[in-house]
Amino acid sequence: MDPHRRALEVLRVNDGVLSFRRHARATINTLLAAESIVRVHPGVFVDAELLTSRLTRYAAALEARPASVLWGESAVAAITADQSPFGPREKIRIAQAEAGRPPSGVSIHRRRITTIRRFNGLRCPSAALVAVEVAPRDNGRAADLFVREGLVTPGELMEALPEFDNGRDQQTRRRIMVSYADNPWSGGERELQNVLRAAGLTGWVANVVLRVGGFTYYPDLLFETAMLIVEFDGFAVHGTRQAFESDRIRQNHLVLAGYRVLRYTWRRLQDDPAGIVAEIQAALERF
Repeated sequence: MDPHRRALEVLRVNDGVLSFRRHARATINTLLAAESIVRVHPGVFVDAELLTSRLTRYAAALEARPASVLWGESAVAAITADQSPFGPREKIRIAQAEAGRPPSGVSIHRRRITTIRRFNGLRCPSAALVAVEVAPRDNGRAADLFVREGLVTPGELMEALPEFDNGRDQQTRRRIMVSYADNPWSGGERELQNVLRAAGLTGWVANVVLRVGGFTYYPDLLFETAMLIVEFDGFAVHGTRQAFESDRIRQNHLVLAGYRVLRYTWRRLQDDPAGIVAEIQAALERF
């Protein structure tokens, strides 16, 4: 096998990332001469065809700082296998215990990470720690996604919260994480729960198992005594033809079993929360 072909094989088995620390200089020099790789950090190179691959660029940054993990939005992107192109001016966020001058295009957060996980082959903190850290900047969107995908539980989010007790924005973090205590499965459900709490409406449970006529359902909110179900209909989940049909079959089963069902959209939550509360209160009073 000629040297260039052998070098390409080395590049392929290392997911497009090579470094002087791990690989033979002769291999790297062969690929550089052929313009098959590009230097992205001191002593670290990536496959020229993967220069805009987000996960490849993250792997290269971690190779440049072997004691680090991805942090913040970079960790969120790694956990979710974000396939969007890596931008030329984009910064990669990492965390490490030791201070140090960051490589070009990398921002370092000084922090000791005691629990390291691998997501899509990349070193990250736990999903709970990542979600809690970014919450003030994304208003809980990462936490929503991680809970929905089964990567974290509401309890794990609360357990991670004290890690930031001495940091900024902790009041915001706590407010967002407390909103997961009642097991919402989406941001819309969380907002619906917040609306009811603010109005002092209690007596409901979220996403519990409800078996009706041989079918198993998980109502967004269930007022069990009043046999009232309150649902949030997000367009991303409920806007397809299949969802349109299944929602109606489901509602018919519930109504025939004696349950009343109220349904709300994101627009209604934003524009008329008082109207939602009034309707639910009226339904409860008529029981």
